[in-house]
Amino acid sequence: MGKLKKWLETTVANRAIPLLIFVTIIVIVLYNFSFLFVILSYFPTYLDGPNNVGKIPSDFSIVNALEILGYVAVEEWLFRLMPFYIMYYYRDHLTPLLVVLTLGIVIYFGYIHGGVRYIPIQGASALALTVVFMKTGFWEGKLVKAFCCSTACHFLWNISVVLLVKTFG
Repeated sequence: MGKLKKWLETTVANRAIPLLIFVTIIVIVLYNFSFLFVILSYFPTYLDGPNNVGKIPSDFSIVNALEILGYVAVEEWLFRLMPFYIMYYYRDHLTPLLVVLTLGIVIYFGYIHGGVRYIPIQGASALALTVVFMKTGFWEGKLVKAFCCSTACHFLWNISVVLLVKTFG
């Protein structure tokens, strides 16, 4: 836990932020594909039923991208900026309270995106976005920078999902 704690508390250099965002998106994609491959192999109806994941319009346009950006900004404000702003005074060390807060965010984020069965999928994305938030300014008190970086990563992830669904059905 010591090495992980030290890594999480180290802020990424500005020039490395695009790489962090790119790697985060790749990790989320690989995790989700792997998880779904294994789960759907044993439980083919795992994703059946109602969910809160938006439908992708057939005529996706820049207006839809701006709409996604708006939703992403609100989610990042609710799930990263505000909770971590409240925790800002405890940021000097990775406290158990921060761990509990992060786990709560991961579980709730996954739940609102489709219910209990989406917690492992969307929750992993929430965890990755929280790591981006922490590594890009949280520890130095640069919450706006961290918010912008996690929002950019979240937006690019959502656009990647749209492109993957439109490409592969």
